[in-house]
Amino acid sequence: AMPPCAPTRASRVAPPSVGASRDRARPARMPPPARASPPARASPSYAPECPPEAVRDDGWVGVVGIGSLLSERSARHTSPNLRGFKTVRLRGYRRVFAHTAPVFFERGIADGKSREISSLSMEALEPGDDPREAHGPCGLVATYFEIPGAEFPALAAREAEFELRAVTYEHDGDDECASDGKKAILCVRSSDAAYVERHCERTKGTGGGDGFRVRGSECACVACVLRGFGEERIWYPGRRSPPVVYPTRAYARHCVLAAESLGPRALASFLDHTFLADRRTTLRTHLERNPS
Repeated sequence: AMPPCAPTRASRVAPPSVGASRDRARPARMPPPARASPPARASPSYAPECPPEAVRDDGWVGVVGIGSLLSERSARHTSPNLRGFKTVRLRGYRRVFAHTAPVFFERGIADGKSREISSLSMEALEPGDDPREAHGPCGLVATYFEIPGAEFPALAAREAEFELRAVTYEHDGDDECASDGKKAILCVRSSDAAYVERHCERTKGTGGGDGFRVRGSECACVACVLRGFGEERIWYPGRRSPPVVYPTRAYARHCVLAAESLGPRALASFLDHTFLADRRTTLRTHLERNPS
């Protein structure tokens, strides 16, 4: 039986970077999403198949949002034809700021000196990880929506550095979280080597990996663009302390506001079950230590 999901109190301390207001009109004034329609960073030949488990009978594809896509406005900016936007619960994964996005540098919101350059992704829990610590007894609060099947290739190209995995989600209820067995697409951490092998035109046929052997001229893949900004990695796995990278402030603020717009349970879930790259420090703790 699933454990009861009693409402969770948001914090007695408001997120320092957001403030204490709970004005419901506030989400309408949120800034444009930091990752709104970033340029595709996929190889022109990249044509992944959508995991069939995430495809509905009418051809629409289920998607789970965990960061900026907690905001329906942001989700519709990315997928204007979406339907069925709602909150769900997700178990077995950790939400972590350990992914470096070129768009943050291109828009001038990443700070290389302070190392505030990371965005969110999900990673599967490993043996020995405590699920309650990672996402609480009921799973972390996420959002679910569906997009037309014809829009999946654009989604895959936009999120090319991730593994797009079909995962089981649970309905978000006041009394009990339950699943009907359906699955949806989740952006899960991949690796630098896997991305480079698939998408970097400068290393095609060289085996990818960390060494860039030049073939051809310019390449607009994530790895090469990041190198142009002096960054050597897309992903930061492991539990190094202190963290090697920190949340990008403008992006983190947008995500906190998106979670706040879903209500106190979603906000508490986001603050208490989102982690920095050390996989130990919660976003709530980070914001309390670094108000802005």
